[in-house]
Amino acid sequence: MTLLSEEVEVIIADAAKKYESKAASYSKVWVEVDVTCKEKGLASPCKDTVLRRVKSLLSQRARMRIKHGKDAEAQFFSARPGKKEVTRPLQWVQMDHTLVDVMLLSDDRKNIIGRPWWTVAIDIKTRVILGYYVSLHVPSTVSVACTLSLSILPKTEFAKNLGLAPMDYYFYGKPEVLHMDNASEFTSPKFQAGCSSFGIDPEYRPIGRKHYGGHVERLIGTFMTTKVHFLKGAMLRHGTDYQPNQAAA
Repeated sequence: MTLLSEEVEVIIADAAKKYESKAASYSKVWVEVDVTCKEKGLASPCKDTVLRRVKSLLSQRARMRIKHGKDAEAQFFSARPGKKEVTRPLQWVQMDHTLVDVMLLSDDRKNIIGRPWWTVAIDIKTRVILGYYVSLHVPSTVSVACTLSLSILPKTEFAKNLGLAPMDYYFYGKPEVLHMDNASEFTSPKFQAGCSSFGIDPEYRPIGRKHYGGHVERLIGTFMTTKVHFLKGAMLRHGTDYQPNQAAA
């Protein structure tokens, strides 16, 4: 390990504290160290040395938490014991919402409407999408009801409206267990009473444990990266921001 003076070590430690922000980076820490050392007439350590010092001061888990938040830290470092075992279709259905990574325009192609929300239900035994709902309003009981209706009822007319034969999308049925997160539209007394009246058992993920809904989370991620991100108007993530997909626009 490179030997540094105590004064330079203190400068690096102070600069590392500025890493405790999502906007910070190793390069910014090094620039802070470089500028401070020059102001004090000290020889500046190289970027690699500063990088090693920051990593020694902050664990990988701490750096993950600082840069990407507690949720990302838990997803990356927390244990994942066991797996969900199901033996038949409709035994366990997961439902979730997501803000789709695409920006919609009005018919005049000038005014931005916004990004749509997608609510989807997937049977984890067959990996079949039982139902979905796309809208421009934030998720609500309407989104949940429409998704459940499409999931449970035969899709004959729905398939015809899409130009499909009825047998192209014949998957339907009442889930035994509906597995969701703790959003208000899923935990409302009316929704829980409705599930009870139709013999559906609502189950909820532990708060902050997205991996408990891994099947629907993976479906959403795959759908975005293999389908949506190739559309015109797709929004691709760059760091913590979304930017238009210039290749698709």
